[in-house]
Parts: sequence; structure tokens; C-alpha cells
Amino acid sequence: ILSIFATGRYEMAIMLPDNREEVKSILRLILAIMFTIVTIIFAIVLFLNHFIAELLGNGQISTWLYFLPFSVLLIATHQTLNYLVIREKEFPLLAKTKVALATSVGTTKLGSGIILKNSFGLLLGNLFGYIVTIYLILRKKNIQSYFKNTSISIKKTAQKYKKFPQYDVPAIVVNLFANQLPLLLLGKFF
Repeated sequence: ILSIFATGRYEMAIMLPDNREEVKSILRLILAIMFTIVTIIFAIVLFLNHFIAELLGNGQISTWLYFLPFSVLLIATHQTLNYLVIREKEFPLLAKTKVALATSVGTTKLGSGIILKNSFGLLLGNLFGYIVTIYLILRKKNIQSYFKNTSISIKKTAQKYKKFPQYDVPAIVVNLFANQLPLLLLGKFF
């Protein structure tokens, strides 16, 4: 849910511009939003960790909450890079990253489950899977070129594509809450 706020749904705008300079500006905007949101999440987890765990009715998750900012950063980065790959029509790369994600997540979960014999492997597997796919995508030169400077201002880009966070974020949040609410309630009561 938090990864939606970390990009402001601006990653959807990556597909729209005709020129690369505007896409670079969208990426800079997404990165600025992402690091701001992740920093806020980190501060909240750092100072309110035990309160959040008690609020959720599970004191055991207080340690796991420290992984939340890193998870949000990885998921938001992965979503953004996937749109760049699609924009570049690098469909074989997209297929490779899907396979790499599934393989690395599965093997890490299985391996850490056998070795560690606890639930940490579930989280570790997901994080490792995102790291692997992000690495595979960032190796491509045409993707790397989007991370160079641009003359188009972030403010201008945010204004031009402001409808993405205005309309898409609330719709996605409502949808995710509707899907995740039963899991949250079951976790609280059982």
C-alpha cells in the first residue's frame, strides 16, 4: 500500500512523453517523492515502532517494521523500472526479470526456511528478489541513460502529470484496502 504513495503513481506517466528528456524529469520526480516518503516511513518506524506493533496487536512484528522503508523503496523502484523497460520495448528483459524474480524469491525462501527455520526467509526472499530484478534492469545501457540530468524542471513535470496522483492514487488505495482489509482484520483478531 505504501509503495503507491512512494511513486505518486507517476510511473504510469513514463509511457506518455515522446521525448526522453521529459521521461528523465518524470524519473527525477519519482525519485524525489520516493526518497521523501521512505524517509518519512523510516522516521515513523524509528520513533513509533512499539506503538505501531501494539496498535496492530502483535508486539512480535516490531523488529520486522524496520524492514518496511527498505521494502517500500525496492517495490517502488521495481515498479518504476518495469515501466521504463516497457517503454523501451525490452520485452525479453521483462520476461527475464519476471523469471529471475520468481526464481530468486522461491529459492531464497526455501533455502532460508531450511537453514534458518523461521519466517525471516519469507521477507528475505521478497527483498532479494526485488534486488536481483532491479540489478538486471539497471545493467541495460538504454535504461541507464534515463538517469542522466535533464533541463526540464521537476515542478513543471509534476504540474503536467498531476492527474496521476489526484485520481489514480485514491482509486488504487481504496482497491488495495478492500483487498487487504480481511487480512489485516484476521491478523489482528487471530
